[in-house]
Order: sequence, then structure tokens, then C-alpha cells
Amino acid sequence: MPADSRKNLTSSGTIGAATQTGYAADIFLARESLVEASRQLKEAGYFLEDVSCVDLVEGYLLVYHFNHVHNPGRICLRVQIDHDRAEVPSISGIYGGANWHERECTDFFGITFSNHPNLLPLLLPAEFTGEPPLRKQPGARRDLHQLLPGRSHLPVRLEDQEFRCLVTSGPQASLESAS
Repeated sequence: MPADSRKNLTSSGTIGAATQTGYAADIFLARESLVEASRQLKEAGYFLEDVSCVDLVEGYLLVYHFNHVHNPGRICLRVQIDHDRAEVPSISGIYGGANWHERECTDFFGITFSNHPNLLPLLLPAEFTGEPPLRKQPGARRDLHQLLPGRSHLPVRLEDQEFRCLVTSGPQASLESAS
């Protein structure tokens, strides 16, 4: 793949920019699609690297990184949720390693992961009652378009060709189909 290759998946994702971004695919996904997308990635042989969160003007941006041992190609799923509805379904039932990552996001941002089996504090003391330490004040938050300029942030659906191609044939096949 040429170093300057950057192919659009859709208005909400990019594919083929791994030399610039480290991702074979970078997709915005609707909250309600997260569990099924994770299940499909697991069935396709992907493992979960990590889950993190960013506090932005538009809400919280949860970032899920997946990779594949036999067909390397890092996939980033981004799920945006509102500040006033900071809840997303847990994927710890699919990826056991998500348990700690989700608890960390709860500790530091106050995100609730519905159906999480043990959403107890991980790094903060159990008696901690203050504001989550990584939650920003409204004036200190950056805009999503500043963080990821030049692209739309509309979510990809699971039935879209771009996502189906990732889970059936891996990131390399998605690069070829986007050509």
C-alpha cells in the first residue's frame, strides 16, 4: 500500500491510511451497533487492544481499538455519546479484557457501561465521591472537528458494505473494495 494512500470509507470513516494514522480502518459507529459490531469482529478473529475516552464539546468519544493476529490491520471504532446520557453498552461479555478498560472510563469520565458485570472503581478509591478527574469543564473541551478535521462524523451502520467487508475479509480486503 503506498504511503500516501488515503481512501474514504464513507463520510464517517477512512480506510487505507495506516502509514499516517496507524489504522487500516477508522469508523464512527452508532452506540446501538457497538455490541453486535464487537461480536462480529470477535467472530472474525479480532482481539481488543484497548478502550479509551475523550471529553469533547459534542460529548464523550469512546475509542475502541481492535487488531487481528493473522491478518494485521488495526481497526478503530469510535462511538460518540452525549454528556447528559453518558451510557453505552458493555462489550465485556464478548471481550473479557474490556472489563478493566470500561471500569477505567467509568472512574475517570463517569461513563456508565450497561450490563457490565462489575462496574466497581478500578483505579480510584471506592470512597471517591468527587467529579470524575478527566471530565473537562465546558470551556476547556475541544471540538470534534478540531480533533479529527476534514471528515464527517456520521456513524457507519453494520449493514454498510464498508463494515461487512472488514469482518468478512479483514482490513486488506476493505482496502481493495474501496478502490
